[in-house]
Parts: sequence; structure tokens; C-alpha cells
Amino acid sequence: MLKFVSLSRQRSRLLLFSHQKQLARSLNIFSIFSKEAVEKERIRLGEELNRGYFDDFRDLKKHNGKLAKASQTLFPITSSVKFPELPVRTLNRERFTIPYLQLSHNETEDPVTGVSVTMICLAFRGHGQGLASSWVQPFYDHFNGFKNIRIYEVFYIDQWLLSLPPVRYLLLHFMRRKAEINHHDGFKRSVYAFGDSYDFRKALKITNILTGYAFLLDGRGRIRWQGFGQSTQDEIKWMISCTQRLLKEQTPTFEPLNEQLSCG
Repeated sequence: MLKFVSLSRQRSRLLLFSHQKQLARSLNIFSIFSKEAVEKERIRLGEELNRGYFDDFRDLKKHNGKLAKASQTLFPITSSVKFPELPVRTLNRERFTIPYLQLSHNETEDPVTGVSVTMICLAFRGHGQGLASSWVQPFYDHFNGFKNIRIYEVFYIDQWLLSLPPVRYLLLHFMRRKAEINHHDGFKRSVYAFGDSYDFRKALKITNILTGYAFLLDGRGRIRWQGFGQSTQDEIKWMISCTQRLLKEQTPTFEPLNEQLSCG
């Protein structure tokens, strides 16, 4: 047993040394321009070594991505953090930033979402996409048609190769051919984010990239509720109840989306 532990420690040290050498080589030129970037990469390397892919897989196998139970109530405004701005693309080549409304002639200090409630379901891998979707359908069935609610299903593709512009274009083109695109559904949209996800994940305190996440945001983009992994019946009830509370908190009345569209 002691021999096995000793070998494991040696392998960990070798892995750390190998990563440090690779980091030193890649940052020799970079360090001339930015010491802050070097320090940021060192911190990132340490975090990724402390918690690796196998830790994520172990949690997924043990709890099916259920890192914690969803809250039964809304998070207080005073302790709520804002959802970080995320540039996304759709399969029909639209580009915009969620969850905030894009206003060209307005202040950017306090951006708004443009709706009372925004639901964002987030995944970084295929299995997590299925878990995140378990929150979307019940929410869609219950609230479909309300003009002041939006749903975004986000699939974050953070692999370096797939994020390159030519590959990204081909990937979206291929998925576009396989998918049915609704150009007129403003209530629910499937979108894709590309590139390094480290800062984004750190802002949301996301440690496991194999599971799925669900967030409820108020009109100022603050996270007021959160769910993890596969939804349960109780958690769906809490999610719907919290959404109804958010609607009452921010708007006294609300109309279905299809009525708004029919009025032109």
C-alpha cells in the first residue's frame, strides 16, 4: 500500500513538473509583455491540477451530476451575483451577447436583460447537455407564450481546435443541416459559445464541466436561483414557483408572447 502511494506521489510530481516546463516554454515570450498573464496561467494550472477530469467523472458517476439540490426559494438580491456576459452564436449565424439586451445608445454600466425572467441552461459536454435539457422542457411547457420570459440553451464548446474560426464555421454548418431551426421563436433559443471557458466558469464557480446547470435571472441579470444535474419533480416545482415569484416581484401583469406578436 505504501509503495502504491509513493508511486502515485511520484507520478503526480512528474505530471506537475511536466506541466510547469510546458508552461515555462509557452510563456517565455509572453512574460515579456505581461507578468499578470503569467501569474494568471500559473494559478489556472494549479487549479486544474488540483481538480482534474477524473474528479468530474467520479462525481458524475456517483451523483449523476447532482452537485447539490436546487434552492426552494429565490436568492436574496443583496447576495445575488450577475451572470457574466457571454457572446453566443445561433445555427442561423446570428451573434449576440446573453443575457443582456443590446442597446446601442444606452449606458453600459447597468445592463438589463429586456425581460423579467431569463432561464439559462448551460452545458460543456454532451452528457451535460442532456442533464441541462431536463430543466428546459418543464419550464417551456409551463411558461411558453409569456413575452417577459426567455430561455437560452447554451452549449459551450471550449476545445481549442473546435473554436478555431474555420472549424467553428463548419461545425455550425453541419449542425444546422441536422437541426430544425425556428426563426420566429423568441421565447426559447439554442445558442453556442466558443473559446476558453476558464474565466466564465470561475465567475460562476463551476468546477465540474461534465454536468449541466440551470439558472434563473431577474431583469438586471442577477442569478436568483440555480439547479444542477438531472432535475427532479420537487426541483421542477421549486423552479416554477420561483419563476412565478420573480414575475410578481418585477411586473404586476404580463401578457402572452403570441398576443404581443399578433398586435404587430
